[in-house]
Amino acid sequence: MSQDDVAAVRRAYARLAAGELEAAAAEVDPAFELRPPDIYPEGPRIYHGLDGFARWLEETREAWAEWDYDPWRYVDAPPHVLVLVRVAGEGRGSGVRLDREVAHVWSLRDGRPAAVDVHLDVDAGWAAVGLEPGATGDRAAVDSARRAWEAASTSSLREHAERWWDPEIVYHEDPRFPGAATHRGREAVLARWEEYLEVLESTGPPRVERAEARDDHVVLRVAFPTRAIGSGVAMEHVWGYRQWMRDGRIVELSAFHDPEAAG
Repeated sequence: MSQDDVAAVRRAYARLAAGELEAAAAEVDPAFELRPPDIYPEGPRIYHGLDGFARWLEETREAWAEWDYDPWRYVDAPPHVLVLVRVAGEGRGSGVRLDREVAHVWSLRDGRPAAVDVHLDVDAGWAAVGLEPGATGDRAAVDSARRAWEAASTSSLREHAERWWDPEIVYHEDPRFPGAATHRGREAVLARWEEYLEVLESTGPPRVERAEARDDHVVLRVAFPTRAIGSGVAMEHVWGYRQWMRDGRIVELSAFHDPEAAG
């Protein structure tokens, strides 16, 4: 996989989603094009450059009272990058709810995103990059991986472990973490996590900021709101994870202090 191309597209999403157009200018090709589906009410049209993107963003905000999207899988398909995106929104005035999956096909020029074609039909997105559709199982894997973390706020650590951790779970700590080791079995992993809670008190549920499917696992970025026991200092720790699941339970977990190192 061309991680450079995938990373370039991921950075473009981050900049454009945040409306950081000046910063995005350094990430994308100056002649960047956004190409919505031809079936949009406005008919076929192309938005040119970052000014065009800003115009599209303004039109979207005018049409939708709520608008959110989650790029959940990146597929390297040279010379393209296919991104599967979950889109949700509510029409302004009409109140019509939207919740669907679409495909974005990115083209790159000299390592910089140069164009993105939006496909409402996900299978058409796969076909555009010459690959067979293969998103269904991956979506289920991502959703299951998210639930495993988001459910942590509804029960004790032990109850959560018994529900979501395989009895033979393997947990790899980041080698840079003090006393890092590989822990095998639910009880051993549970004991290690209980040690974490001796110095840090949870002040809220874990927040999954990113979840993306890979060939056989899911990459996650998870934020933990905490407070140091003793000093009472509030802080938020953000970790990256590679997570393997089987039958709805975590069977292997690798932690990364630098979230980007998870992949």
